[in-house]
Amino acid sequence: MLSNCPACDTPIIDEGNVFCQECGCNLTIEQKENDSNSMKFEYNKNSNIIRIDQSLLTRYQELDTEIKASADIVEIYHQHKMYHAQITAERNRARQIFQNTVSIMNEEKKDVEKLEKLSWTSLKARIKGDRDEKLEIENAEYFDALSKQEAAQNDLNELENKVKLASEQLEQITDRFNYRQNLIKTQINIVHTACEGITDPVEDKIEADLKRLLNTRVPIQQSKQHLIITRDHLYQARNYFGSAIQLLQSAKSYANWDTFGGGGYYTDSVKHSKMAQARNYVQSAYRSLQIAFQNYPQLPRISYVQIEDGSFFWDVAFDNFFTDMRSRERIENAYYAVVNANNELNNSINWILNHLAQMDQKDNHLYEQIMSQQGELTRERKRMIEDAISQLG
Repeated sequence: MLSNCPACDTPIIDEGNVFCQECGCNLTIEQKENDSNSMKFEYNKNSNIIRIDQSLLTRYQELDTEIKASADIVEIYHQHKMYHAQITAERNRARQIFQNTVSIMNEEKKDVEKLEKLSWTSLKARIKGDRDEKLEIENAEYFDALSKQEAAQNDLNELENKVKLASEQLEQITDRFNYRQNLIKTQINIVHTACEGITDPVEDKIEADLKRLLNTRVPIQQSKQHLIITRDHLYQARNYFGSAIQLLQSAKSYANWDTFGGGGYYTDSVKHSKMAQARNYVQSAYRSLQIAFQNYPQLPRISYVQIEDGSFFWDVAFDNFFTDMRSRERIENAYYAVVNANNELNNSINWILNHLAQMDQKDNHLYEQIMSQQGELTRERKRMIEDAISQLG
């Protein structure tokens, strides 16, 4: 109740007065405005105040009404999403069938053209005297393939239209679904803002459990990040090893030519060039591996490969069967060493992928627990607000 007039500050003697006796100010309106601006809801009759004023309370109730009214959109959204995925899969299968019928039709068309035009096929048919008979058969097969292709085209066009319609419908439904999700997020923000810091034994326990789960997830996510970075460096190293293996295979071919086919300066230069490139790729691979080992020391080790290609000057100046054989042996040794290191690398990649899968499983399990706990915390805080509203009423 107002003790003084808010307009002229005159003391109010009679609490039943509607207007100020001095200035005529409407005391009832001023009292309502004052109440709405300073309204706070006391929870569980203790000293903790839920921080929600009249405007925020009104917004909360409006959101709650709108969320409940749009509850059916959740099921509609998931149904249309499943239908869209199904019809898209059917369209993709129809597209593949159509492409196959086009290929078959083109093959049959070629067969007809071979018999109609002057070709080896038509000449053989003329000699045997069965050209007209074969042409009739090929024409029948061609028109059959053409008919199937047109039918497949019609099926594909029909499914394309269905996918287009389903996509448009899903887009509209997705907008409504996302709008509802945004309403829920806004209401949750109001709930958490109003109840943050309130002492309540049930709410405090849920919040403490949530914080524990969040803290538990931090080291798992950090380990996952280390594993992902390590995996990427291992993939990079494998690409380098793969390029080195291809170059060494090519160098082996030139070495065989040089040894048994009488190569010469050209084959020696190409051979040494490919060996040098392979060595650079192997060095790049080990630089990536070094970063991977530094990032994740538990990673299984990989054998070190040193590529030696000998002296180019020696191979050219003293080119003979024995130097060529020695060069060929060095290339083969390097090739098998890199292949072996690449196999070890693949084992390490499998090892890291297994650990990453285990971490993903732990992280996904924790994420589900966190989402469940956050939902429980929201429901409890909403209950606190509803209790405060019922106490007010």
